Amino acid sequence: MSYITIVLALLEQRPLLYEQLCRERQLLPLLNRLALDLKSSHDTWQAELARNQPVSHPLQLRSEALELARAELEREIPHRLTEEDEACSLDDAMASLRRPTPSE
Repeated sequence: MSYITIVLALLEQRPLLYEQLCRERQLLPLLNRLALDLKSSHDTWQAELARNQPVSHPLQLRSEALELARAELEREIPHRLTEEDEACSLDDAMASLRRPTPSE
């Protein structure tokens, strides 16, 4: 299963969020970003587990690492979206400050 498919399944578990992302055309960019994060987390967990369980079978390590990374992402999704909303709000505020004021 691909990382994007896993992230899509996680987002579809939150129908209101999923619909909002679709309406605002933010689903694909978020999917791509979270899939990259999931892959990175999976790689990190895999390395960590290999250090702590050197005799375990590599397939078992990959599977366990993916489950840990998926659970981690599932917990972080609401916080990640809040942070992105705040970042967008700050960007909007900065853009409005840079706009020239109408001359009177």
